[in-house]
Amino acid sequence: MNYGKALRIIRAAKGLSQQQVAEKTGLSKSLLCRIESNNRNLSLKSKKIVADTLGVPLKLIDFLAIEKTEKTNGKIVEDIGRTLLLINDSSKKD
Repeated sequence: MNYGKALRIIRAAKGLSQQQVAEKTGLSKSLLCRIESNNRNLSLKSKKIVADTLGVPLKLIDFLAIEKTEKTNGKIVEDIGRTLLLINDSSKKD
């Protein structure tokens, strides 16, 4: 699982910088940078904070973190994840 990739996808889809995510979640920018660089894993506690603060389901973070393997195509996973983020955002506006 690559939670750094998942965090980057969510952050980009929301149009947020690492600094903005840090401010919204209360997590340090350096921690977020290490997670996105895949030098640190996203703990369950931090994953919940990110999900709650950015308004995404925990399962979506796990889905986006799926590594490219013989059974999955990483690009398809990213595209589906971005689509789910858009659906999630638009349903909150209605």
